[in-house]
Amino acid sequence: MKELPRDTGYYFEQFACVGDWTGHARDEERFRDFIHAAHRYRAKLTEREVRERLLTRGFAEDDASELAELYRFGRDLLRRRPAFNYIGPKSIKVH
Repeated sequence: MKELPRDTGYYFEQFACVGDWTGHARDEERFRDFIHAAHRYRAKLTEREVRERLLTRGFAEDDASELAELYRFGRDLLRRRPAFNYIGPKSIKVH
């Protein structure tokens, strides 16, 4: 497996250290942080590689596949809509 950029690897480990996917709010937050770090540091990490990394960390096959697909979706979204990197809840105005 190729090495991840340092910060991306850190966020992956923060998420993967639990070794499962319970869907707890903190799990989701750590996973989003990983996706954002991968985008920010331009990690050359494919959906398949994410899946393989998760499997080696003990994730169930279905969970690893689902998370890898969500990773790809998140990276695609950030690439196509760079403004999403800067929009926070307080900056959205409803007319």
